[in-house]
Amino acid sequence: MTTVVDLIVLGTGSAAQTVAYTCRTAGWSVAVIDSSPFGGTCQLRGCDPKKVLVGIAELVDWSRRMQQKGVSATYLPQRRRPRFRTTRPTIPARTSLGSG
Repeated sequence: MTTVVDLIVLGTGSAAQTVAYTCRTAGWSVAVIDSSPFGGTCQLRGCDPKKVLVGIAELVDWSRRMQQKGVSATYLPQRRRPRFRTTRPTIPARTSLGSG
């Protein structure tokens, strides 16, 4: 069996969904192909930056818990309070926009 379509979209991530829905709304026939479940990597498993941050947080947490059991980890970052601005920003004075 042969099927003719106007567009074949590879993947089901955010960009692929946008393209598929936009073209389908415009009246095109669209086929979507993906070997993974619908949603793509970002929507199902999180983007790489998030994975890195979560991995680091887990490592720091694990290391702190191990310190309670006698394992030392002197390289761990110390918890710091966030820095807040101590001065108010300067707001420029209003100026009139010419009298015409």
